[in-house]
Amino acid sequence: MALAILQADDGSGGNPGGDDVDGGGQRWFRFDIGSNRYFRFAVGGPERRRLDGIGLIDQPRYISPLQGPLPESAMGRGRFGIDEAHFADGAEFVQMMSYRTRNREGPAVSAIVRAMRPLPQRLAPVAFSAPRQPPVAHGLLYRCTQPDDAACDAWMPQPTPARHDVTRPLETP
Repeated sequence: MALAILQADDGSGGNPGGDDVDGGGQRWFRFDIGSNRYFRFAVGGPERRRLDGIGLIDQPRYISPLQGPLPESAMGRGRFGIDEAHFADGAEFVQMMSYRTRNREGPAVSAIVRAMRPLPQRLAPVAFSAPRQPPVAHGLLYRCTQPDDAACDAWMPQPTPARHDVTRPLETP
């Protein structure tokens, strides 16, 4: 089945620490091209055109060479990075085309995706970046609109249970 799904990625590869970001100034993407094994991508500005009802980046500023074949073990999924140099002069959108063969047979086109800017390699520690002021506690405001709302019941003050006088022993029936 022809498929081209493209998603912007933060470059961490699913690792919270971002272990596989190469620091080379790239923007990362995840893709799924189904049973197609070849792909290429285009980087361009916000201008669009339609061809047979499909939205395309109009006048892309960069089109990658054809890449592939993907190994069958990849099951049509992967990641790639695009050099930051291709995202100049308002070019911040990416679109992918996938193909069944090297001769570009069986094409599929992804939706147009806005590229995420990469995070800096070294972020300042939170302790040093925060202003030296005491923390301020902020409460959660939840307005109950219906008295039988379960969420309201959980946050509404409950009546205090009746207490017995500890100076007198409890009476047993």
